[in-house]
Amino acid sequence: MRQLKSYLALTLAASLCMTTAFGCSDDAANKIVLDDDFYNDVPGEDNGNAGNGSGGHGNGGHEYVPKDEGWEVVLVPAMVTDVEVANKGLANLRVQLVSIVDDETLSEGVADQSVEWGIENDSTLVSVRPSQTFTDENGIANVSVVAGAVEGNATVIASNERAPKPVKFNIAVGPIPTGNMRVIASYSGYAPVRNYSIRLYDKKEVDCSLFDATHLPTAEPLMTVDSPYATFQNLSIEGNYSAVAYGYAENGAMVALGCTITGTKIIEDQTSEVYVPMKTIDLDPTTTYHVRSYFDFGDIVSSLGSVGKMISMITNFASNPGGTLFDILWNDIIVTAIDQALPSAISWGLTKIIELSGLDNTVANWLNGYIKENSTACKIGLFGCQLRNIVRTMELTGDLSIEKLGDLELKGTNAYSGLSVYWRIGCENSPDPNCGRYHYSMESLNLGTQVNVLEGSWKGSLSNGYDRIAIESHDLAMYYGRLVTFLINNVLLPRIANGATNFNDAIANWINCSSMAKWLDENIYIDVYLWKWEGISYATGLSWCKSLSSTLGSVLNFASSMATLQKLNSNVSISGSGLMKDSSLDNVVDIIDNGRWNGSMTLTTKNDDGSTTTTSTAVMGIWSAYNKKNDGYCTYEKTASDSDDQLCAFPPIDTSALVTGGLCDEYAKCAK
Repeated sequence: MRQLKSYLALTLAASLCMTTAFGCSDDAANKIVLDDDFYNDVPGEDNGNAGNGSGGHGNGGHEYVPKDEGWEVVLVPAMVTDVEVANKGLANLRVQLVSIVDDETLSEGVADQSVEWGIENDSTLVSVRPSQTFTDENGIANVSVVAGAVEGNATVIASNERAPKPVKFNIAVGPIPTGNMRVIASYSGYAPVRNYSIRLYDKKEVDCSLFDATHLPTAEPLMTVDSPYATFQNLSIEGNYSAVAYGYAENGAMVALGCTITGTKIIEDQTSEVYVPMKTIDLDPTTTYHVRSYFDFGDIVSSLGSVGKMISMITNFASNPGGTLFDILWNDIIVTAIDQALPSAISWGLTKIIELSGLDNTVANWLNGYIKENSTACKIGLFGCQLRNIVRTMELTGDLSIEKLGDLELKGTNAYSGLSVYWRIGCENSPDPNCGRYHYSMESLNLGTQVNVLEGSWKGSLSNGYDRIAIESHDLAMYYGRLVTFLINNVLLPRIANGATNFNDAIANWINCSSMAKWLDENIYIDVYLWKWEGISYATGLSWCKSLSSTLGSVLNFASSMATLQKLNSNVSISGSGLMKDSSLDNVVDIIDNGRWNGSMTLTTKNDDGSTTTTSTAVMGIWSAYNKKNDGYCTYEKTASDSDDQLCAFPPIDTSALVTGGLCDEYAKCAK
């Protein structure tokens, strides 16, 4: 007779011996002996059913192969098989599926196998839920048995299609003393808990001392109530239970968790009250993100010295182009011509002549109309508008790395390797916030290797203990002058001056000298009392107009100002905040948005006499980021203007919230 080692059977029985109601019995009937009697005890021969090899146990029945054909696994009880349950009470049944290496050797439990549960003779004294469970990593499968109100005996049968025989549990339903348990979830953290779920487990299934968010229960709960409080009734006084409370955010993410520290004993005919303290499940921000920061440097023009004066003249030109050109055209051309033509006999002088003729108003009014009506000249005003935006705002893109140092402490690094520019002409009616956005890598700008990546390291914390980042003040080497100079010469001017890369060429492109010379010939004359002046001929006006571009360039000192701007030293000191979001419901941060920056930029400029001047300007900004590893989840689809290494588009940001617009709209229309 083939024998499996009996000590293995005894050890298996001893190690698995558990019960919901009374603990483990020493009775030999509860021990598993895998000998010939085990194999030959085919179900159906001892339960009142036909002994034909077919199980008569409802849903658990199947046909068993003879022993000589061999078996790979056996199904054995993982607790005593005689179980008492109170009326309307419940119990938990456990079995284990164990593999057999050969006829004399048992191996480990078999995981992920189906176990069918049924009730012999379809008895209605008890019910099982669910009717099918699966073995865990140790080969253990369990099910809850719920008793009805009628006393009696029933048999629950567990089976597996690969095992030679099922396991039977004898359930005695009777008036076992019971009590109730009221569970109240207690939470005072910062996570946005909107919904609760309380689940009751047998303490043998869930040990709260080993419990955390990374080791959630895999066993089926005995009862579940979706509420912050629950009363579980008719629990056996012999039972020992654990209550687990789950807290969920509105989007379904689990954000809080709690478990009773010790198993709770039930007192007969009483309700035991248990408070379950819940703790926040921390979001994990430790990873690298794609980050986009949009900076507004405020009134930076007043802090740029001679460069600022040049920019002020151009931006003033944008708001009053006729007045700016009038200063140059009137003083350098027309007034000089009148003065030279004025007879010495006229005693009241040049000022009186101009006052009486009203010529100054005529010229100013014409220039204001000319600059807005002439599509070429309008580009001068458009340049001033766009220049104002470029020197005031700047968007940087790159990587944000975050590391968690403790419960609340963070550290991180911003490494910006890209520069994005917005050219919004033609986007007036587009709902896309990325319309007109052009992206450049820092390396492609050829501004020097030290400008390829702009870095700033920082320390921070979770300001509300959960999902809001507070970033302490830190420095960012901006290289502001080089970046702005590149944008002016390579982005702004070519787009509004037919490819020009310097200011003088742009002015020559913008001014329509033929139109201006014709107007001068037809409108510039004086007829005051006895003195008449025929004005400026077309040929003279054309000659003067051609020199106007160099005159305007000299007055604005654009070329030298760009050289000074490129050498400008700058340093940005900023602090900020952001809101972390777990959109994929795995407690890992997917997106950081609602980001804000606040701080200042220090600028050092070199004066004409060789001295230096240090000034500062306020800096504000908005930013957003998304998890680079999140290749399976994109809230925002990548667009053509995004860099090649991106998986998702950046969360949108409202640039108009920083720089008020409207001034450029009129010029954008007339410059088309």
